Amino acid sequence: MKSEVLKTKRKDRVLMQVSPANLIIEDGFNVRKDYGNLEELMTSIVECGLQVPIKAKELKDDSEKWVVIDGHRRLLAIQLAIENGHDIKYVDVLSFKGNDEDQVLSMLITGTGQKPLNEMEQSNAVQRLINFGYRVDEIAKKMGRSLPHVYYLVKLSAIPMKLKEKVQEGYISGLALTSIMENAPEDEWEDRVEQAISNANENAPLGAIVKATAKNIEDRKLRPIEKLAKLVEFINAEEIENEKCSLLNELWVRLIEDDSIDELAEIFKN
Repeated sequence: MKSEVLKTKRKDRVLMQVSPANLIIEDGFNVRKDYGNLEELMTSIVECGLQVPIKAKELKDDSEKWVVIDGHRRLLAIQLAIENGHDIKYVDVLSFKGNDEDQVLSMLITGTGQKPLNEMEQSNAVQRLINFGYRVDEIAKKMGRSLPHVYYLVKLSAIPMKLKEKVQEGYISGLALTSIMENAPEDEWEDRVEQAISNANENAPLGAIVKATAKNIEDRKLRPIEKLAKLVEFINAEEIENEKCSLLNELWVRLIEDDSIDELAEIFKN
């Protein structure tokens, strides 16, 4: 069943009802690559309705068209429902008025009920914000995450595309890949990654894929400062949060900023 093109209904100043046929997905805009189970989301929307409105920006050409800013996965599930014969004439849309930078932030900071971006998708969004001129500390505040975590995402964004795909497809963790890149010559990266993946899947059940992690890397012994860097990356990648982790994060950031020994000692005096 093809949805007819319908006029937008204004419910109030910011929440509209828009025909799915009038919602546009702009090529290359969305940082999300993994859309998850669309069939499951479609069933939820059909049974319970759209729980979180789609954010979209109205085109200024009197065409009734809206470009989706946040909610690409929800729109794909709605389109799938329509293809399967469900009658969905309108969906709730929040009118988005921000600029290009605000659009990327809206994608990056997902709300309740939405599928969070994975770390590689987050890293792509972070790189876009850096290209807009944002500092890492500004991005961390807007995300509500620690500086080391955002620095880790910046590292991920610099990974060659061929290796990014290995992370995106679940063959190796981002943490393991950045470890290989930091501790091996560039001409060995691909071989090291393939070896780590092979190590992880040595005893995997037939047809299953086990994600390679840091323990699967055949690596040289790390220096103490390298171990500290890996520890900071690990606790942030695993989203471990407590007072000890906060202290470690602060120490690492101050080391990066090249604080003096006296300045570093102040962390432990307070």
